Amino acid sequence: MKREDAVMKAAVSFVHADYNADAPLDREVFHSNECSYFESLVFHRRKSNFVLGRLSAKQAVSVLLSEPDLRNVSVETGVFGQPMLRINGVHSYQVSIAHCDYIGAAVVFPEAHPMGIDIERIDSKRNKTIESQLTTEEKERISVLRGVGEYSALLTVFGQ
Repeated sequence: MKREDAVMKAAVSFVHADYNADAPLDREVFHSNECSYFESLVFHRRKSNFVLGRLSAKQAVSVLLSEPDLRNVSVETGVFGQPMLRINGVHSYQVSIAHCDYIGAAVVFPEAHPMGIDIERIDSKRNKTIESQLTTEEKERISVLRGVGEYSALLTVFGQ
């Protein structure tokens, strides 16, 4: 992201996994706070979404901030359910997380330049409705994907 007075870096990560929600978290990857929270979750889908989102967030942080030890990155839950980054010795970064089925996605960004990410399963019966909401530029970008399942998933990264 380039502003008039600065260049700000962000990182996006995607995870594709069929997570076994009965398996414990890998304590070599997840912070102890994350492990405790995970153990409090009851439903398999919630556990799977938790792992997909947190793992994608940790990978994005690892790339953006050159943090090799993912345990040093904790993704906690704020009062409104929003993800909050806790990184040893690092401040002023935030994260947006999305998940759908077996895919997790995250964008990590400087808090001075808010961003968000979303990923949804697209019902082909609703393509015309989706297209009615797209800009000309977005339609042009999608048109180059013809023939490769362009509507099987639609990913949008947005910033303010």
